[in-house]
Formats: sequence, C-alpha cells, structure tokens
Amino acid sequence: MNMQALLADELQQEPKDRYSHSKLAYRLNPATAVGHLKKNVVALRTSDSPQQILPELKESFLQHVEPVRPGRKYPRQKDKYRHRKTPVLMRNRKNVL
Repeated sequence: MNMQALLADELQQEPKDRYSHSKLAYRLNPATAVGHLKKNVVALRTSDSPQQILPELKESFLQHVEPVRPGRKYPRQKDKYRHRKTPVLMRNRKNVL
C-alpha cells in the first residue's frame, strides 16, 4: 500500500491535466492501482532495472481513473454490527483484477 501511495502521489496532477476539459474532476482508482501493483511487485523488487517497469505501471494507473462525484459521502453506521463477536466475511466479493 505504501508503494501504491508513493506512485499515486507522483501521478496526482496527471488525471487533472488529462481530463481538464471534462465536467467532473478525475482521480486515480486506488483499488485497481493496488491490483496492478500486486501483479508487478515481485518484478519491481527482483529486477535489476525497475526503471523499465515503473513507466508501464504508472500508465496502467492512469488508464484506470474515476470521476470525483460531489456530494457522494454516505454516513457510516458505526453501531450496526456491534452485537457480533467476530466480523462476518463477505463471500460475494471478487478481486479487483
């Protein structure tokens, strides 16, 4: 997650520049960014020259952006699952990538 945050921080301005003509502002999708990074983290760590992998990884980050929709903050229900002893794991989830 820290590697994803560092790479996303470098690319923070790029979606704003690419989609400046658009009605909504755009930002990187963190879920797909983590998915792409998971696929390439071993190659980044074991490669002699990670400078070859980083531009491809950054471009894949920039291909998956999402619009920032104003007013889409839903209140969190903190006490909804308080009566349970252990958290319930949802089985109907897929991996992002």
